[in-house]
Amino acid sequence: MAQRFEKLKFKNKVCFLAKEHPELQSIVSLKKFKNQTRVRDEWKYSSKEFNVTQFINEMQIGQEI
Repeated sequence: MAQRFEKLKFKNKVCFLAKEHPELQSIVSLKKFKNQTRVRDEWKYSSKEFNVTQFINEMQIGQEI
């Protein structure tokens, strides 16, 4: 599923997962869920490990996919 998400034709995307996928650029693994099979309520925990402001500021806008 993570590989399918990575192939979506969007330049700026992020997916929160429990497992690490260093080969996929759009995946952020949340440490809180490291030993679990899935992420629950990512909106509660992602801000501790993912800086959304930085992500938005670094977005590539106006470029073709």
